[in-house]
Amino acid sequence: MFILARTSVLCFQKSLCVVRISPEWSPTQLRGESKLRTQYPSDWTRLIWRPYCFTQSNGLLRSYKKIPFHPKRIQHINPPSDIGLGELADPKKSLSDWAIVSRLLHYIWPADRPEIRWRVVAALSLLLSSKVVNVLVPFIFKHAIDCFSGNVPVLLSSCSPSSAALIILVSYGLFRATASGLNELRTAVFARAAQSSIRQVGVQVFRHMHDLDLSYHLGRRTGALGKAIDRGARGIQFILTALVFNLLPTGLEVMMVTGILYYKYGLPASLIALACIGAYTSFTFAVTRWRTQFRIEMNKADSRAGSQATDSLINYETVKYFNNEDRETAIYDHLQSQYERASIKTTTSLAVLNFGQAAIFSAGLAAAMVIVGSQVAVSLGLDTNAATSLISMLAGNAVQGLTIGDLVLVNGLLFQLSVPLNFLGTMYREVRQSLIDMSTMFSLMELKPAVRVSS
Repeated sequence: MFILARTSVLCFQKSLCVVRISPEWSPTQLRGESKLRTQYPSDWTRLIWRPYCFTQSNGLLRSYKKIPFHPKRIQHINPPSDIGLGELADPKKSLSDWAIVSRLLHYIWPADRPEIRWRVVAALSLLLSSKVVNVLVPFIFKHAIDCFSGNVPVLLSSCSPSSAALIILVSYGLFRATASGLNELRTAVFARAAQSSIRQVGVQVFRHMHDLDLSYHLGRRTGALGKAIDRGARGIQFILTALVFNLLPTGLEVMMVTGILYYKYGLPASLIALACIGAYTSFTFAVTRWRTQFRIEMNKADSRAGSQATDSLINYETVKYFNNEDRETAIYDHLQSQYERASIKTTTSLAVLNFGQAAIFSAGLAAAMVIVGSQVAVSLGLDTNAATSLISMLAGNAVQGLTIGDLVLVNGLLFQLSVPLNFLGTMYREVRQSLIDMSTMFSLMELKPAVRVSS
């Protein structure tokens, strides 16, 4: 029997049985010195590489103590792979994004549960209502500003400018509260559908894990598998939240705002808004795709560290028996250092993303305000120059009847749009990460047992 004495052992009187703590680091059977040295660092050349064969357990223990161990050289060892999950976590071998979304929509719109469909329709209706009310809020504030300059709306023509302004400001607060209330009601209505989908997926994955054969469960790592399922469940919740509460509302609001700018202030203002939103979105997507590699690396390092900690603590008695605390600690510290480096890259790239988004939006906002401000100056008969005259000529009839409140309106519309756009960067980043996590979880469903129970 060929054994490697550096592994942990379970000894019986006049017999021998070898038990592995780290199976991916220690081959259980070796056939020569050359093969062994190809799997171990060159620093371990002083090990006794000849095969051992014992009939007594105390002889094995004496040989074990002769093997030198250098905790400071642990960084030369290749870290353990995610056994049972490493191939599934590879994005090139996982499900496509459209396949994941298609599976998820099947749970959101189930054919046998009409109450879930009703909740989805109600949530979308509340979404549309909340965005309409939200876009009306800057218009109300515009009329309040106009009242202070003597331009009272027709509906309040019987009131004095100050009284009309107070009434409009009260309405401004009510409309903002109404928009917030509709958003929260949408969240409450959709919660049942979202949680039902998460529960169904989780139960199916759990059941499928029990249907797999013993060979899979002997080869998998408990910590990595548990984290993959947990991340996948959290990814489902985040995807549903992002689609229903962020991405769809943001797209709807962008279309409404650009339409309003085109109707009231002409083509230049709407083109500026579209160019700003397009540049913002393109920059966000490009940088986020670049950052995805750091997030994948960070997740892999996190899984390795968690799996190593779980397996080491499960084998606590064996580690303690052979006084291997230093070795296990060095391995865990090495894996945590990999996670630290990946986390620093992720944070630094996030700072680059946030600054670029702020710079693009600020430039677009300033350009839109310059265009509308020039139109307001021409409409009010103020001193103009060649630039304002050119902008007014391009805007055409949109210049007529503009007031100071229109400048406030454009500022309010764009600033109000900046809130979901700023969140769009985070949403896209987290959606990409959630898709990766869900791909790993759904890939577990693709595993087939070697032996199937016939019906």
